[in-house]
Amino acid sequence: MALPSSGAISLNQVNVELTRAGTTTISLNDTIVRTLFGIASGQISMSNGRGKSNEVFGTKGYVLGGSGYGDYNLDYQNEIDGIQFDTEAAINPAAVLPVAGAASSAVNSSTRGYVLGCSAATQDIQGIQFDTEAAINPTAALPVYAMYAAGVNSTTRGYALGGIDINANATTEIQGIQFDTEAAINPAAVLSVATAYGYAVNSTTRGYALAGNGATTEIQGIQFDTEAAINPAAVLSVATSSGGGVNSTTRGYALGGMNNSNVTTTEIQGMQFDTEAAINPTAVLALSTWQQAGVNSASRGYSMGGTDTPMSATYNEIQGIQFDTEAAINPAAALALGRFASGGVQAGRR
Repeated sequence: MALPSSGAISLNQVNVELTRAGTTTISLNDTIVRTLFGIASGQISMSNGRGKSNEVFGTKGYVLGGSGYGDYNLDYQNEIDGIQFDTEAAINPAAVLPVAGAASSAVNSSTRGYVLGCSAATQDIQGIQFDTEAAINPTAALPVYAMYAAGVNSTTRGYALGGIDINANATTEIQGIQFDTEAAINPAAVLSVATAYGYAVNSTTRGYALAGNGATTEIQGIQFDTEAAINPAAVLSVATSSGGGVNSTTRGYALGGMNNSNVTTTEIQGMQFDTEAAINPTAVLALSTWQQAGVNSASRGYSMGGTDTPMSATYNEIQGIQFDTEAAINPAAALALGRFASGGVQAGRR
């Protein structure tokens, strides 16, 4: 979405573009408004907002942590690598995560990417500062232990939806991080269905966990401005779980994963954000894999890494989807380290 390119603009529209309730108290002098309008200081008017969009896509996608061995309990990684979007070249920053771990939920603001919790039995919050590519480790921790949660984000907060609890049960938990203070958050709402291993996608107003739980077709999530749980009527075309979630400005895609026969798949499916209808493009991935990280640029979504169904192999594969044509892509570059159960973040909010 974007503000109107001509005519009058209301403060209600500005709030909605900022993924807030339309009636939220707002001033043109608010930092968040100045950032949206591109006026850092001095005189500002509503006309400065014409055509401005809160959509932010970055230049790089990062894969954080993961497991490099068939049994994720035996080989946690603190690796940071990824892809340069414009050239599709692999990148491998020198920094590493402070805590090695896998099965985290991944979220990002426009300046930092975070992995929340991990299968090392911690509720740790850590990640990367995009401009310097330095590792970060905020002091806050998640309120509740959860691994394999779906990570979604608004412009101001990141959420971990569901996950596996300390007793190895799927949960309905919604928790996360406030980006500006890096404080942990724990909204009162819970998901409609206990889930883990979901594909994480988000529009500007809602975050979704697609499928999960050892292969389902469920679509559920969170409304960002109210933090209420949502449960659209549509269901995915194919029951899957634990693949890479990516999104354009209009659609969210579930790439690969495992089907209900416990076999890895090349499936590409998802949802249309404005109608919340399920979609099922004809293209398929080049390599069947699951537990891969998902990152996206403005034009392409990437599935990175992963493993096979017996979890006997780890992949450094980079593949994905071209958003405008919904054709499968398979760049020549590969991750520096093959692994799975990693977190994918991109230098930008989406």
